Amino acid sequence: MDTSIANNLTELINSLYNFLYQPFALPIILVVIGGWLTVKTGFVQITHFGLAVRTVLDGVLKKQKGGTGTITPFQALSTALASTVGNGNIGGVATAILVGGPGAIFWMWVCASVGMATKYAEIVLGVHYRVTTERGELASGPMYYISRGLEWKGPAKILAYMFCIFGAATALFGTGNMAQSNTISRTSVEAAKTIFNLDIPHWLTGIVVTVLVG
Repeated sequence: MDTSIANNLTELINSLYNFLYQPFALPIILVVIGGWLTVKTGFVQITHFGLAVRTVLDGVLKKQKGGTGTITPFQALSTALASTVGNGNIGGVATAILVGGPGAIFWMWVCASVGMATKYAEIVLGVHYRVTTERGELASGPMYYISRGLEWKGPAKILAYMFCIFGAATALFGTGNMAQSNTISRTSVEAAKTIFNLDIPHWLTGIVVTVLVG
């Protein structure tokens, strides 16, 4: 019964994947949009790379002096790294090389190089259109600069809600929880078998991860 449910869920995810991610469509979108933003920002990832490094180091190493915000620069950096560099950077790269061959590394470099400008644009828009909640905390993200930045308020609000819905669905069933927990579970089970010769069920690692996250 469990195997049947897992197989049905896998088929559903594969069907959605094949429908949404047409061949070459997503990479082309990433490269085209990232390339356009690179030109519009004057190759910010190259011309301002030194400034970016100095700013990050100053924010981490120096004591914060006043300013607005709900977290420190070091906490902001830690949060950004935690949400950007995860086991997906390990499992995802390995999967890409397995499926696409060594050439996948080159295209990951291309997407990453122009993706820096995309990330820069997202952060600038996020800071510009951030809001202060009733509890006095700052809130930001694509849903805010979509709803507040676009001129057509009706469609913008709909797009913002759609981003929230699809973003949550992706985190729960796509590249978020399921992919990461699966990577952690399989790695833990294989490591326990190889190093300690122990047979650990996958559900046990799931419980451990759930408790640690909670």
